[in-house]
Amino acid sequence: MRAPHVPSRRRQPTLQGRLTAALVVLVLLVTGVTGMTTALVLRASLLSQLDSQLADAGGRYSAEVDRRGTGDAGDNGPHGGGAGGSGRPSAVDPDRGLGRGQSVGTLGVILSGGQVVQASVVGRDGATTTVDLDAASAAALAAVRPGSDPASVDLGALGDYRVRAVTDDGATQVTGLPLATVGAVLRRVVLGELALGLLAAAAGGVMTALVVRRGLRPLQDVTTTALRITELPLAGSAGGLPGPVTSPGSARGSTAEVSRVSGAVDAMVDHVRAALQVRDAEEERRRRFMADASHELRTPLAVVQAHTEQALRSGRADGVRPSLERIAVASDRMGHLVEDLLLLAHLDAGRPLASEPVPLSQLVLEELVDARAAGPDHAWEADLPEEPVDVDGDAQRLHQVVAGLLTNARRHTPAGTTVTMTVREVAVEGRGWVELDIADDGPGVPADLRERVFERFTRADSARTTVGSTGGSGLGLAIARGIAVAHGGDLLLLPAAQGAVFRLRLPAPAAASL
Repeated sequence: MRAPHVPSRRRQPTLQGRLTAALVVLVLLVTGVTGMTTALVLRASLLSQLDSQLADAGGRYSAEVDRRGTGDAGDNGPHGGGAGGSGRPSAVDPDRGLGRGQSVGTLGVILSGGQVVQASVVGRDGATTTVDLDAASAAALAAVRPGSDPASVDLGALGDYRVRAVTDDGATQVTGLPLATVGAVLRRVVLGELALGLLAAAAGGVMTALVVRRGLRPLQDVTTTALRITELPLAGSAGGLPGPVTSPGSARGSTAEVSRVSGAVDAMVDHVRAALQVRDAEEERRRRFMADASHELRTPLAVVQAHTEQALRSGRADGVRPSLERIAVASDRMGHLVEDLLLLAHLDAGRPLASEPVPLSQLVLEELVDARAAGPDHAWEADLPEEPVDVDGDAQRLHQVVAGLLTNARRHTPAGTTVTMTVREVAVEGRGWVELDIADDGPGVPADLRERVFERFTRADSARTTVGSTGGSGLGLAIARGIAVAHGGDLLLLPAAQGAVFRLRLPAPAAASL
C-alpha cells in the first residue's frame, strides 16, 4: 500500500445548474435568432416603404424643377428664362423649396458633370435650407447611377440617407430621405426583443431550477447516504451503515428514474451490510480461535520445555538425550509460533503498540552487525543519510521487523548475495515519511507468490530456500506488515529487475513532517 493519498475534489456543475443553463442559453439563442430575423424583415419592409416615399418625393422634386424651368407659375425668378422662356434652370431656388408636400429632412441635389450644383434640405418648418456637401458626400451621390434602385449612402454631417437619382436634360436630380427614422424603429424593436428575451430567459431559468430541484430532491438523500458510507470505517464493523436512502414521503414526490436509483442504492447498502456482517462474524471467530489456541498451547508447552530442560540437566539416561534435545527444539519452535499467533491476534484487535523515539539509523546498524554474524557468506551493506534518522514507535517491534526481513533475505538467497539497506526521508503531499529499503540481488520472489507474499502461512521454501536451510512458519512477513500498519505505515514488495526489494514505510516524527 502506498502513502495515503486524498484525491482532490473539484466542484462539479450540478444537473440542476446544467439544465437551467441549457434552457437559458436556448431561450437566449431563440430570442437572438428571432430578433435578428425580425430586424432584417422589418428593415426590409421599412426600406421598401421609404423607397416608395422616395419615389413620390423624387416626382414632386422633378415637377417643381420643370415648373420653374418653364415659368408655369409666372415666375421669372433669377434662374428663369424670361416670360415664356424655355431656358433650363441651373439650380433650385432655395427660397421656394423642393416642392409642395415634401417631408422634413428631404434632400434635393442637382449634379452636373459629377459636380454638385445645388443641394437643399427641407427643415422642420417646411423651409428649404441650402447645405454644403463635403467631397466624400458629393462623390457618394455622384456614384449613384440614375435610374437604378435606391441606395443607402453616408452623407457625413447629414447622416445616412436613402437616395434615388434620375436624369433630366443632361442634369442629374438626386432625391433622398433620411434613414434615421428606420434606425430608430429598428433600435426600439431590437431593445424590446432583447428585454423580452432576457425576461423570458430569467423566468424560464427560475422555473426550470424549481422544477428540477423538486424532481431531484430525493437524490440528495442518495448523496448523503453515499457520503456517510465513504466516511464509515468499514474495515471495522457493519454497525454504522445507514438505513434506507429515501423516506416514503420523499419517494412519493420523486420520478421513476430517481426511485430506481434510490432503490438500487438501498439494495447495495443492504448487500454491503450483509457481507460485512458475515465478515465480522468470521473475523471474530478467527480471533477467538487464535487467542484460545495460543492460550491453551502455552501452558503444556511450558511444562514440556521445563521437563526437557530438567532431564538434560540431570545427566542420566544418556540414551534419551538426543530425543530430549529434539523435544527442546520442537517446543522452542512451537513457543515461537504461539508468540507469533498471539502477536497477530493483538495486531488484529488493534491494540496500540509502544510509542517512543526510535533511532532508526542506529537500529539498522545494529541489525547489520547481527546479519553479518549470522550470514558471513552474504555481503551486507547499509546506505544511511549523513544525519541520523529517528521515528516514533515500538523499538522492540521495529527490531523484529528489520531482523525478520534480513533473515528472509539470508534464508532465501544463495551465498554471495548482496543485501543492501537504504534509509531515506521523503515527503508525500506535505507529509513526511521515512523509508527503509532492504534489497537483494538474489533470485527474487516468484511471480505466483508476489500477490500473496504477505498472507499468513505463505511459504516460498521450494522456490527460494537454499540447500540445508530451514523454512519458517510463514507468519514472518504477515507479522512484519501488521507491525508496520500498526505504526501508521506499511510494508511493500516493490517491483525489481533483479532480486527482491522490500520497503518499510513509517511516518516521520511530527516535528519533521513537511
